[in-house]
Amino acid sequence: MDASGRSRDALVIRRGDGRTEPTAPRGRGARVRDPLVLGGLAVAGTLAVALLDPRSSGVWPACPLLSLTGLACPLCGGLRAVHDLAHGDVAGAWGSNPLLVALVVPVVLAWLAWTVRQGRAPRDGRPTRVPPGGRGPDVTPGHGTLGATARRALGPVLLVVLLVFGVLRNVPALAGALGP
Repeated sequence: MDASGRSRDALVIRRGDGRTEPTAPRGRGARVRDPLVLGGLAVAGTLAVALLDPRSSGVWPACPLLSLTGLACPLCGGLRAVHDLAHGDVAGAWGSNPLLVALVVPVVLAWLAWTVRQGRAPRDGRPTRVPPGGRGPDVTPGHGTLGATARRALGPVLLVVLLVFGVLRNVPALAGALGP
């Protein structure tokens, strides 16, 4: 028993490989706090960009890569695209940064899935199923093997997409379609 009268076993996750990990039960509000804080920051940033036009306000800095080399980075035009999207001008946003416009819907859907998954997670954070033999990854609702593989691949895939887009938008023949 600990000082609060709870069994110490209630504060430990027993993993299939014999390891233990301390934990404390988390209510739904605590579990969804991270996605909601991130979503709130995104909304606040979008509101700031919507109110202060990056084309004319002088508040937002210029892209250092574009200023120094004349090459457009993958993020060039991103603030203008967010401003245009916030004002409902999808065509203007596409002209500023097509990659950002293309990623808005998948990113919002991923954020919604994360928020829902956090809200449905077990209260104590314990795995709901350990694979036969007690070996392998813990599987909790919404965290299947395919999901874990996709999450591990997301960073490298996104990096490759950004690099390819950054190169292609600086090809003179494509600058009109992909340039900022």
